[in-house]
Order: sequence, then structure tokens, then C-alpha cells
Amino acid sequence: MSKEKQLSYIVEEIFKIDNPKIAISKKEQIYASIKTTVNGDASIESYLIVSLSTNNKPVVFGYILTNVRLIQFEINPNGDISSVSYILNKIIGGVERNITDNGNRIDARIKFSPNGTIVGLKYSSVNQEITNFFEKVEQTWIKGSQDAR
Repeated sequence: MSKEKQLSYIVEEIFKIDNPKIAISKKEQIYASIKTTVNGDASIESYLIVSLSTNNKPVVFGYILTNVRLIQFEINPNGDISSVSYILNKIIGGVERNITDNGNRIDARIKFSPNGTIVGLKYSSVNQEITNFFEKVEQTWIKGSQDAR
């Protein structure tokens, strides 16, 4: 599937979320921002879009896994998007998963060098979509590590 088509799917997923409901008038702006962010990468391997509450405010939160980076983004109810990316070959030790809250939640974390930045998500242990995404991150990282040898 082409990168353009994948970008369109990602944006469609963003606009399926009900809380927060992003105004459809922001669709082109969000598409352009995400396209610019992933522009230089060869391929999109996977993505994850969820609704979260940060500082008691709902946001659309997502990750895009490309062949070389993990991109994390957040979209507030006004449609403003911010993102940060992490280079996969800077992962230290893969994806760490811990079961918490009496087995009801999983805390997935990825540590990046050189400053030990930790990226992750705490989610319901029955959410297979999120589990699959973090497995894909780890597989892509392992493959990249082996290719670099």
C-alpha cells in the first residue's frame, strides 16, 4: 500500500474518534502536518490512534511507526497537532511490558538513548490492538538492529 494511502487511513482514524471530536475543517491541516512529519521515511510500518485524557482534557493521541522512526503525536480538541519523533536505532533494550493493576493493565515502555527518554502507554490488558502495535515496534527495531550489523 502506498504511503499516501496509509496517511489517508491514519487521518480517517483520527476523525472517527468521538472524544475529542476534531472539527472536519481541520482535516486537510492535520493531513498536511502528518505528511510533512513522515515525508522522508521510506515506509509506514504501522500506526496506533487512541483517545486519551491528558491534564483532564481529551486528546487524540497516536504513534506512527516508519521504517526508521517512531513518531508520537497529540491533537487537541481545537485540531492543533504536536509531534515528536524517535529514531529506532536509538532504542535501548526493546519494548518493556509490565502487567499492573492486578493484571488489568499493561504498561508498555520504550527507552531511547542518549538521554533515556521513555515513551509508552498504559492500557487495558485486553486491548490486543495496542499490544500488537508495540510488538510491531519491537519487531521493526530488531530487524533494523540486525540489518545494521
